[in-house]
Amino acid sequence: MTVNTPSYWDQQAHLKIIDEIFQESVKDKLSDLVGLKLFDEETNNHRNDTVLIEEGLTGVGYIPEGAEYGNAKPGESSTFTFQKYKYGAKVVITEEMKLYNENGSMEARIKSIVDEGYDMIDQSLADILLRGFSTASYTDVYGKTMGAIGQNGRALFNDEDNNIIKVGSVAHPKLCAKALDAVYVQGATRKNRLGQNRGVKYDLLIVSPLNRGKADILINSDKMPGSADNAINVNKGKFKIVIWERLATLMDGVDTSEFWFVASRKKIREQLKLKWGRQPMLDAPDKLEKNRDEVHMFSFIYTRGFLNFPYIAGSKGTAVVDDDPIRVKSV
Repeated sequence: MTVNTPSYWDQQAHLKIIDEIFQESVKDKLSDLVGLKLFDEETNNHRNDTVLIEEGLTGVGYIPEGAEYGNAKPGESSTFTFQKYKYGAKVVITEEMKLYNENGSMEARIKSIVDEGYDMIDQSLADILLRGFSTASYTDVYGKTMGAIGQNGRALFNDEDNNIIKVGSVAHPKLCAKALDAVYVQGATRKNRLGQNRGVKYDLLIVSPLNRGKADILINSDKMPGSADNAINVNKGKFKIVIWERLATLMDGVDTSEFWFVASRKKIREQLKLKWGRQPMLDAPDKLEKNRDEVHMFSFIYTRGFLNFPYIAGSKGTAVVDDDPIRVKSV
C-alpha cells in the first residue's frame, strides 16, 4: 500500500497506518499458506487444550416394538492434550522511518515480519507430516523440542493405523500409478481395531514441487501413463492435487522432496490440528523510546499436532515399484 507522510505528526494516524499495513500484509500472506488449508483451526484461551476421542462406537441394533433402546458404547476412549506456547519478536520502527519512509522502509519492515512469522508457522505444520514416520521428538523451526505422538502414543503414520503407503509388502513406494491404486484400496478396505469396516476415501494428493509433474500426469491424463495398450487412466480425477513447497526439505537439510501423502478431504481436519491461543498480532507501543523509535511486539500463541486416525496416509518415496513407467521430475 502507498503511505503518505503527513506534514505534521499525528501519532494516532501513524499507528492506524501501521495497523493497516499489518492487516493487508497478513491478508496477502494467508492466501499463500497450504498448511492452513489442511489443518483444523480453533482459537480459545486454554493453555492446555484437552480433547476427548471416542472410536469404534458399538451397540446400534434392531429394536423390537415396545423394547428399550440399548446403550451405544465407544470401543476405545482416550484424551489428548495440546499445550500452546508463545512466539514472537520486537519490531523497531525508527523515527526516521516514520518521518521519511524512504523506499517504503516502514511497509517493508512490517511485511518482512509477517512473512517470517507465517512462513515459520507453515513450515511447522509441514514438519508434522515430514516427521510423522517416527515417534522421536525433534527440534522444531523455533529451536524448541516438539513431541511426535498422538493420543495412542503412536506416530502420525504407523502400521496399526494402516496409513503407511504400501504396494503389497513394499512400504514407502515412490509416487506412481501402482502406488496410487494400492493406497486407494488400502483406504477403502480399512478396518478399525475392533474389526469394523471403516473405509477411508483418499481423494487428496499432497506432494512437493519435485513430484508436481508426475502428479499432474498420473491424475489428469486420459490414458494410463506409460501403458503399452494405452489403457484408460482409472485415477483420472480421483484426487485433488496439492503442491506444498515446504515438503521439499527439513531444517537439518534432509531431502524430503520424494515424500508424498494422500488424505480424505472430508476427514483430514479431524486428524490434523492447529490450536490458536492468539493469532499473529502487532502491538502498538504505549510510549516512544528515548531516541523516539517505536518498539512494536509481534507475537502469536499456538500449537499444532495430530490425532491417531487414518485420514491421511504417507510414503517417504524411497522404494521403486518395478512397473513404474514415469521417471519425470519437476523443476
